[in-house]
Amino acid sequence: MSLKFVSRSAWGAKPSKYALTYISSTKGVKIHYEGSVVGDLTSHSKCDDHMRAIQASHLANAKENYSDIAYNLVVCPHGYVYEGRGAHRKTGANGNQTLNIAHYAVCAMLFKETPTDEMLSGLRDAIEYLQSKGDAGTEIRGHRDGYATECPGEKLYAWVKKGAPRPAGSTSGGGTTNTSTNPPSTTPSSGARGSLGTWPGESVVAVGKSNSHVLKLQKRLRNALGASKAKQLNPNGATGYYGSETKAMVTYALRNHPETWSKGATKHDGRVGKLSWTTIDKL
Repeated sequence: MSLKFVSRSAWGAKPSKYALTYISSTKGVKIHYEGSVVGDLTSHSKCDDHMRAIQASHLANAKENYSDIAYNLVVCPHGYVYEGRGAHRKTGANGNQTLNIAHYAVCAMLFKETPTDEMLSGLRDAIEYLQSKGDAGTEIRGHRDGYATECPGEKLYAWVKKGAPRPAGSTSGGGTTNTSTNPPSTTPSSGARGSLGTWPGESVVAVGKSNSHVLKLQKRLRNALGASKAKQLNPNGATGYYGSETKAMVTYALRNHPETWSKGATKHDGRVGKLSWTTIDKL
């Protein structure tokens, strides 16, 4: 059985309001539940909509001033693992700055009802995904461990205290399947040569912008430059925000491509026009 993974683009996530904080690793994972009435999620076709509703609620929370959905991953009753902030991003959900850095946050689409076996298997998949892709440690805790809250509820917390076992009869998530209620994308994997697609316009990939096109550009640059050089120029990694670090990556990547420079310039200026976009995609 493959991990049923739903990427941000697949469920229709909005861009982060500002750059998310990069973290290299965590002690482990904390499990959450929503803590409010979820509604009817009997059909999986409603889960994408619910993810968008969670993100919209968090982005509208003026008190917390979330930059994005607070959780790294969210799991629906049908065992699908939804990408929230994703791996290597500080959560906004564990209670304070220290706790947010110490553990990733995985939330179940659940209030007080009993979690389904599919959900428990998906939560286990999410834990193992963050251990594999996000350098999460072995600790598995509930939100209430370290913060005064009822989360993740008695039934889910009892499962956490047992070590978050995979339900009897289910198998490991294994490989990743990017899926949703919408047809899967047929475009090359982000970061691969030829993955950028059509140039979206200079106003979209410009300093101060945060969107999926910038994220694709960052991942493509990372692959083109190599992990070591990319980290040196942009230590925060692929965040989807075009700041001075991304500009530095663009400038460096196109240093030997004077055809992309402005007329009379002695180096690239970091602006991503159509020629710069297509040149980077070929690196």
